[in-house]
Amino acid sequence: MLFQVLGSRKVVADFSGGWLSSDGGLLLLRQVDSGLGISGMIAKCFTDARDPLRVEHSVLDLVR
Repeated sequence: MLFQVLGSRKVVADFSGGWLSSDGGLLLLRQVDSGLGISGMIAKCFTDARDPLRVEHSVLDLVR
């Protein structure tokens, strides 16, 4: 797949990586976060000034 030329450089996307999974690392990160609670600690750093009646996703969900 070719993209717009950037000056003297040509941008090319090559999807011939074989049978790779792009989400395998996320499963590991989720497990680590579940054990350590890192995203929960990060979420506590934010003050949520949104209208609670209009909130669809919690700050924790957004951080995760």
